Amino acid sequence: MGSPSSDATCLFVLRVARPKGGPVPLETFHLRRHETALSVYRADLWTPRDVLNRYITPPPGKTNPKDLRAWEAQRGRTAEEAYDKGLCVLRLPISAFTDRGGRVIEDHATPAHLSIAPPEGEEADAFFQRIARPLIEASLIVPLAELDKLIGASDRPASA
Repeated sequence: MGSPSSDATCLFVLRVARPKGGPVPLETFHLRRHETALSVYRADLWTPRDVLNRYITPPPGKTNPKDLRAWEAQRGRTAEEAYDKGLCVLRLPISAFTDRGGRVIEDHATPAHLSIAPPEGEEADAFFQRIARPLIEASLIVPLAELDKLIGASDRPASA
């Protein structure tokens, strides 16, 4: 998967969510059956648009026209369409994970992609269920107008 990150310049990460017009659902931070870590992207290297575009791009094996239409109907073909369909990008401080024991692992195959793993010895599902509410409280939904903005160290809120 990669190695633990030692890059202290990454203050914020991005994750796609589907709040469906309401609050961010707890499921945003639950793992799928095959996952052992939570997928996020560095906000200082990828824009929210980059993250959404990666999310809405069909995987290479999805070539059946019917499957592609269903994929696009659910996710959209552009970042703007994705927002119209209820998707959004969350910005979270990396400390929302690390302060609770989460381990940040760099994915060297995909630049700026990080995996957040549970503390050593803690079950991944239990960890993310335990911290889901604090993560939601620490999240900020990125407005559509700010999809092209990188979030760097100079953008750190005064309270962070």
